[in-house]
Amino acid sequence: MKNIFENKNVDCKYFFGKINNSLDNLKNKVIYIFSNKNVLIPTIYSILFKIINSIFTIITGAITSVVLSQLFYLIKSLWSVNPLLSIFLLTISSIIIFMIAVIAHALNS
Repeated sequence: MKNIFENKNVDCKYFFGKINNSLDNLKNKVIYIFSNKNVLIPTIYSILFKIINSIFTIITGAITSVVLSQLFYLIKSLWSVNPLLSIFLLTISSIIIFMIAVIAHALNS
């Protein structure tokens, strides 16, 4: 197996130094956040808000997926009975789904 550092002017200590420097910066930022209450509370609020936002997005997507799949099964079964009714139902449901997506986006942002 060929050495990837062979015939190259690469100093591994440089990379390890950069990693250590990044870890020190991260440690200093964490210490700063936890030592100042003026910074800690907005940080916790921001993290919790992002978690709640992500959960809301996942739940909204799951509900939309289930509703759409059931709706298309209904439209598929209606197509053989009355194609005009199924086209009308598809149009109305598309408008409603678009309105729900706009409301979900407004609540998410």
